[in-house]
Amino acid sequence: GWPNISLDRVKDVRYNTVALLLDLRHPQSLFEQLCVLYSLPQYGALRLRVVVPYFPGQSDRISQSGEVATAWVLARLLSQLPPCGSGPAQLIVLDIHALQERHFFLDQVQVRPRSCVGLVRERLLRSPDAADIAIAWPDNGAAKRFSSHFHRCGHAIFPLVICHKRREGDKRVVHI
Repeated sequence: GWPNISLDRVKDVRYNTVALLLDLRHPQSLFEQLCVLYSLPQYGALRLRVVVPYFPGQSDRISQSGEVATAWVLARLLSQLPPCGSGPAQLIVLDIHALQERHFFLDQVQVRPRSCVGLVRERLLRSPDAADIAIAWPDNGAAKRFSSHFHRCGHAIFPLVICHKRREGDKRVVHI
């Protein structure tokens, strides 16, 4: 049941910067990726840069006793990455779910929040279908955080739609 992991071309790690694209879509692969990340300093990596294109933050807030803030736990796990030859690991987190989550990480790693929303906007503006595009936000938080990227001179450059999530028992229902 335990993974058997080996690194091809491990000699290329020594005295080099290693970048790893972390896949957090499936929790079961996290252990294997952490095994690789934790082994890189032992193989002489000079720097470690971990790109996190998706940081699952569904459980970043606690609303009742007994709930577990899994985003906080994941940040703590990633914060324990060992330093490499030239210092702490860098975590480049793209469009983190909620800005406060960057404060979940400990000082042992350097967190570099980045956004790709500007790139998406530019691509949409160049699209031949630009006149038919509307931007839909999954909730008010996303709209507040990112909608300014889709305005020019105070006016939206695309129609904007905001969805609202409501809890109905154990289910989340989306209303537009």
